Amino acid sequence: MSEQYWEPSRLLRVILIWLAITFITGWLPMIRGAFDGPTYSWGTSYFGKQFSGSGTGGDYWLPVVKSIFAIIVLYLGWRGARIGFLLLALLWQTFGFADALYSSITNPDEFRFKGDTLGVDVSLAWVAPTAYGIFLLLTVIWATRNVRREWIELVLPWSRKNSAWLMFLIALLPVQFVLLHFGKHQSTSDVIGVLITIFQWLFVANAFRPYALKQYA
Repeated sequence: MSEQYWEPSRLLRVILIWLAITFITGWLPMIRGAFDGPTYSWGTSYFGKQFSGSGTGGDYWLPVVKSIFAIIVLYLGWRGARIGFLLLALLWQTFGFADALYSSITNPDEFRFKGDTLGVDVSLAWVAPTAYGIFLLLTVIWATRNVRREWIELVLPWSRKNSAWLMFLIALLPVQFVLLHFGKHQSTSDVIGVLITIFQWLFVANAFRPYALKQYA
C-alpha cells in the first residue's frame, strides 16, 4: 500500500465511549474537589477498601491518578490503538469487572452510584458486573481481530480541529470554577457546573480523534 490510513472501527469507538463513561468517576471528583473546595465530598471503594475526601484532602490523589490514567488510555485509543492501549484497556476492564463482581457479591445493597447534586441513586449490583463483563468481552474480541493484522505504524497528524476542541474544553475550566466554587450545594449553578464537567469529559474524544487520516482498521 502506498498510503496507510487509520481510523477507529465501530467496535473500537463503542469500547472507547464505554471507557470514557467509566472514567467519569475520576474526572468529576477531581474537578469538583479542586473547584468546589472542602464543601464537596466524594467517596468510592475498590474490593471493599474505602476511599474518600473533601476538596483536595483525603484520598484526592485517587481521582487525579485515575484521570491521568484515563487520558492516557483514551489518547492511545483514539490516536492509533497500539499495543499500549490494548494492554491498558484490558487491565482496566479486568480490574473493573473483578471489583464490580466482588462488590455485587459481598455488599449488593451498598453497591450503588450516588450523585447528590443531580439526585442520582442507582443500584449497581447487577448493572456494573454485567456491563463490565460485556465490554471486557468486546475488548477481547476487538483485540483478537487486530492481533491477526499487521500493526500500521503511523504518526497521526494533529489537526486544527484537534486544537480547536482542546482549547474549547480548556476554556470551560474558568466557567466551571465560577459555577462550582461560588454556587451553593445543589443549587442551579452547581447542577450546571456538574453537567458541564460531564460534557467536557465525554467530549475529550473530539480533541483526540484523528481527522486528517482515515482508514477503517
